[in-house]
Amino acid sequence: MENFLGPIGYNPGYSPNPGLKLGFIDCVDNMVDVASSLRQLIDQKTAGVEMARFTVPEVGKIPIAVKRLFQEGCSIVIVFATVESEQREQMAIAYSKTLDVEIEFGKFAFFATVFDDEWDTQEELGKAVDAKLGEAVELGLTMLMQPGALAKMIGKRGKESAGSVTEEAAGKSLF
Repeated sequence: MENFLGPIGYNPGYSPNPGLKLGFIDCVDNMVDVASSLRQLIDQKTAGVEMARFTVPEVGKIPIAVKRLFQEGCSIVIVFATVESEQREQMAIAYSKTLDVEIEFGKFAFFATVFDDEWDTQEELGKAVDAKLGEAVELGLTMLMQPGALAKMIGKRGKESAGSVTEEAAGKSLF
């Protein structure tokens, strides 16, 4: 079956998300390369998203890479890092500095960080990576394409909801 654009379902150059560019930052020190997995996750969620990759030599350089990708037109950035115990402080500083970059550009970076105490085997590492990367992609793409949908996610992410704030705060001032 064809339409004026050619075979239905085929339209070279068509993008349902024109101009949508996602930045991806990873680190030379990472235990795994997840770029192709990230591309697959994005393609499962939506089509036509351009991806720009920037690999940093160490986690301390992440804020510089985030700034560069924002300057190059990325709408959001996903940062993936596997962090060993001796890199924790450096990662905390990088995260803090990245907040400054987000404020400067009015854009968001989503971190998918897997710490060495979260896994003992390669299988556990794979599960942790899949979970963290999947969550970062879900949040990032939802924020870009359906920002109102984030409110529906309240209390549904991660562990069970802690309960109602109004129940816990009944009779107490929140200020």
